[in-house]
Amino acid sequence: MNKNLLLTYLLLCFSLTLKAQTDVFSISPVSPVSISGDSDDYEIVAKSTITNNTDQELRLTWVRIVNDLANPSWQTLVCDNITCWGPTRNENTFGLTPNGEGNLDVHFQTDNEPGSGSVELLVYAIDDSANVNMTITYEADAWTVGIDDDEPVQELKIYPNPVRNFINIDYDWSHRIETVEIYNIIGKKIATYTIPAGYYTYRIDTDQLDEGMYFISLINDRQELVTTKTFSKVE
Repeated sequence: MNKNLLLTYLLLCFSLTLKAQTDVFSISPVSPVSISGDSDDYEIVAKSTITNNTDQELRLTWVRIVNDLANPSWQTLVCDNITCWGPTRNENTFGLTPNGEGNLDVHFQTDNEPGSGSVELLVYAIDDSANVNMTITYEADAWTVGIDDDEPVQELKIYPNPVRNFINIDYDWSHRIETVEIYNIIGKKIATYTIPAGYYTYRIDTDQLDEGMYFISLINDRQELVTTKTFSKVE
């Protein structure tokens, strides 16, 4: 981080005002945003929603101030309303419509290696950065499947990949999958499915999806994210 950026960050932290954060914009869930997965996943995604609490358009900037990765094979992307920004992009400005909301996610790309990581973002309103700002921390860890398990657990399977007309999800009872969410490449949620109790294979119609890459998130009955995987839709 260059000296000017560091100085800006220190000044913003010194003048942090919780009331201004609440009145102008908010981020959910509250920090830290934690996500777990397994090392077979190409990436795991820590998701948050940022909300404009005013009736005026809001211009916000995020700055990546911490990028702490235990495994050198890992890298992170920050995804806002515009797109997903690669590991070398450490800040961006984006807009929120009056009373609107958008995503502010961190993608931890594991390269199929176990490890953990932490990313901290400073978010501030460009019109009043001294009073309207906050930091949010994203944490991720991925493990090798089965190392500490007392008994084997069936691996989650999502197939075929790429998909044309449908995608299957296979899992066993221990995963307790209840909800499936599909996101596009910029992190916008485009579909939600509730899986009936007792299902261990679930099929989703993908005819309505355009060609491209998507993320599919599986959530258990405690509303915990079990895993996020990627798939591609082809015609």
